Amino acid sequence: SAANWSSSPSSAGFGPTPIPPRRRALLTLLITGASLLIALFVPGINIVFQLMGGTASAFVCFILPAAFAWHYDLPEVRSRAGKLACASLFLVGCAVSVLSTTVTLAEMASTRPPPPAPPSRLHH
Repeated sequence: SAANWSSSPSSAGFGPTPIPPRRRALLTLLITGASLLIALFVPGINIVFQLMGGTASAFVCFILPAAFAWHYDLPEVRSRAGKLACASLFLVGCAVSVLSTTVTLAEMASTRPPPPAPPSRLHH
């Protein structure tokens, strides 16, 4: 029914409810600090893309649809089979996210940096 779709905006954390200034400042500092630490300690942007891609794609493709279906009590989820499918989708998404992050971290640990290039011997 339409009533299931109309939950109050503040219950989900979205909508016109403003974020208090201290909380906004703390979130801004955390995001900026995390970005700075990543920029300082990660040797290449491709590693960041691999980590974010594996985690975000699993989140968007598996975890969010299952969470929304469960939260909004969609008709498809009301049956026993629907609940099992929703929970399975959620758990598969969690497994894919953990697995992709683990593979990326293992790949980072196993790859060695290339040896330094020999000094160039240019004759003038």
